[in-house]
Amino acid sequence: MTKQRAQPITPDDILIAIAHYLPQGRKCFRYGAEKLNTFFYNQKPEHPELLKCLLFDTNGNFPACEDIYQAVSRLVTSGLVIVRSNFLKPEGEYHFHPAVEGSFQQSARKRFSRQQISELETLSKEFDAQIAMPESISFN
Repeated sequence: MTKQRAQPITPDDILIAIAHYLPQGRKCFRYGAEKLNTFFYNQKPEHPELLKCLLFDTNGNFPACEDIYQAVSRLVTSGLVIVRSNFLKPEGEYHFHPAVEGSFQQSARKRFSRQQISELETLSKEFDAQIAMPESISFN
């Protein structure tokens, strides 16, 4: 019997896991490219193995990661993230849909080791402190 290779961790998996570990009522963030990219750029030295799938271009005004842009876009397209915006808040509020829990349990969780799960819990707390905000919509 051959051993099956584990699937690589993707930026989508990381965002889904962060959403899973965010406290209820805080599963929302304002998408500002600079703030979100800088957050992950600053966290990468603390979690190099976990965040190795994120590659940054540091030649601009802030560290930019196309992988983050694409992951957010895919989560919006899949319905796991709902965007709420208006002309007063052009950056928009990004709300993790409750279905993100099922996605984490059925797929993303299997890609992470116990050590990485512990790191994700820590990363989620930092995300909550620096990026997350109270939810302004209800999915009930």
